Amino acid sequence: MIVERKYFFLNYCKDRKKFFKFLEKIFSIYKIDGFKGIVTRFKKKYAKLKVKKGNIKFDANYKEWINHCEKISCFYDVSLLRKKPLISIIMPVYNSEPIFLKKAIDSVLEQTYPYWELCIADDASSSKETLKVLKEYEKKDKRIKVIYRKQNGHICAASNSALNLAKGEWVTFLDHDDMLSSNALYEIAKAINSNDKAKLIYSDEDKIDENDSRFEPYFKSNWNPDLFFSQNYINHLTALKKEIIDKIKGFKKGVEGSQDYDLILRSLQYINDNEIIHIPKILYHWRSIKGSTALDPNEKSYTTEAGIKALQDYFNIMHPGVVVIEGLLPNTYKPIYPIPGIDIKEQIKPYIEISKKNREIYNNIQYSESNIQNTPLVSLIISTRDKYEVLKKCIESILNKTNYSNYEIIIVNNQSTDTSTIKYLKHIKEKHDKIITIIEYDKPFNFSAINNLAVKHTKGEIIGLINNDIEFITENWLIEMVQHVVRTEIGAVGAKLYYGNDTIQHAGVVLGIGGVAGHSHKYFSKNHPGYFSRLKIIQNYSAVTAACLLLRKSVYFEVGGLNDTHLKVAFNDVDLCLKIQQKGYRNLWTPYAEAYHYESLSRGKEDNPEKKKRFMGEVIFMKKKWKNTLYNDSYYNPNLTLIREDFSIKDKNECLR
Repeated sequence: MIVERKYFFLNYCKDRKKFFKFLEKIFSIYKIDGFKGIVTRFKKKYAKLKVKKGNIKFDANYKEWINHCEKISCFYDVSLLRKKPLISIIMPVYNSEPIFLKKAIDSVLEQTYPYWELCIADDASSSKETLKVLKEYEKKDKRIKVIYRKQNGHICAASNSALNLAKGEWVTFLDHDDMLSSNALYEIAKAINSNDKAKLIYSDEDKIDENDSRFEPYFKSNWNPDLFFSQNYINHLTALKKEIIDKIKGFKKGVEGSQDYDLILRSLQYINDNEIIHIPKILYHWRSIKGSTALDPNEKSYTTEAGIKALQDYFNIMHPGVVVIEGLLPNTYKPIYPIPGIDIKEQIKPYIEISKKNREIYNNIQYSESNIQNTPLVSLIISTRDKYEVLKKCIESILNKTNYSNYEIIIVNNQSTDTSTIKYLKHIKEKHDKIITIIEYDKPFNFSAINNLAVKHTKGEIIGLINNDIEFITENWLIEMVQHVVRTEIGAVGAKLYYGNDTIQHAGVVLGIGGVAGHSHKYFSKNHPGYFSRLKIIQNYSAVTAACLLLRKSVYFEVGGLNDTHLKVAFNDVDLCLKIQQKGYRNLWTPYAEAYHYESLSRGKEDNPEKKKRFMGEVIFMKKKWKNTLYNDSYYNPNLTLIREDFSIKDKNECLR
């Protein structure tokens, strides 16, 4: 998703110098080429911004991507496949528009992979035109099977009827008005041949309008469990082993609207993470017409409630104690993970105003289990050098805006000489002696060494690395982060950080951008939903910034802490997170813990020869150590750019490199 034009101009307006430079540039173009020259230059430079066409947003760069990137690998030879599994395509139908139904079935007939069967269940359609189309295609190809239900039972019942026809080893799904790309089934078969353990396969997708124009591509992450628990990002195209569907007895009634989400959630109890395969190619075209969820998720608000029910049922079996509430956007969810010693209702309370559903969930929790366990002690480490005003703002925000009570603050004083800072440190130590400890680091700045030293002085089982230029703005920030840190499968947890002008500073780290790593959605507006809602939902990233990072002390020691030899200032957090990921933990980012980050106000910028030399050495070290990882970020997508931090798709020059 590209930042919209309004955000581009807002950013200029908030920076006066930048704004006047912009006006000066515009005027100089006008003097030479006139008004037409301004328009031409704007179109050339900002052609990748989204433009609206009716109620649909089109990405001008997507057409270029289709022409120059998608067709690079278009060689399909079925004879080269060792396994040629029969794939059953499930399609429930009810009074479908004949024109779109024909296109859907034709997209199956045009598959480059021939070993398929199309299992259609007509859910007692009253439309003669719909029935006529089904009869016509049933005669056209023996691989097309149709069952005509006598009573309308809705989508779950109809899908189960279609499943009863399925004989394939694998099953995939196609809505009656959507379309498969011609190579969809071949790519699934190829993935099956490449991964003997595969049990669940999914692909990227886009949308098509009534005229089959393609738009809004969704280039997805590889298997991202916490993203999936926040929204059904897998969606289309999905293929499952038939034996798993048989075990869970197909679709479950009562979750209509999110029946596919429920099906996958129930399948997960029989699938390991390494058995889930993502194909980073557009294999499915989701029809976007009036009344469809593809066009507007608000068109079917009941789908959110059905999704909550499906997800809650999953957690009741797999992780009892987790409570699911509605997320910040339609069809998004927020699992609340219990923290020892804290009432789960208190964790839900800040979100009851999001929706009536959340208030209902809150009210329906009849009792809170008596929890005599102590909440985990969190040790927050803050290194500082002078900058009294910055440090004070950070410390005061923790003391005044943290509703999690069991924490301590370890302040590492790195050669401060400013009188105000020294007085302030003495003052807060005397005032908050029970929770604040001050230690000295009398050496040149080395972020890694400072924190490694401080960790040895901590009493908590959870460590928090906090920059001195952080200001917390939500009272429940620590509760939000701790509830994930206490999960045994989670490593590092990061927060949502803003610049002082209310644009995104940090929303997870994407590997490979700029050579090593970049910040997801940097400079997006504070309230922007992000790429397919990713600024508003909990998810996994390969790394998060140590400007505000929590993890268990045991994990910190397990991976050897921060690298204080080769990464004294930059990329030590990325390196730490990659070491954590290498040990099998998942790193996580949450938008529900928010803070301002007045980046590098204490240390300054890389603006002298010595700093530049040190920085380049850190870049070289990261590239050498993590060369096979930096350009294969599991939580990004190879079709997205590594030049910008905005989740825009690659242009043709990037594709051809």
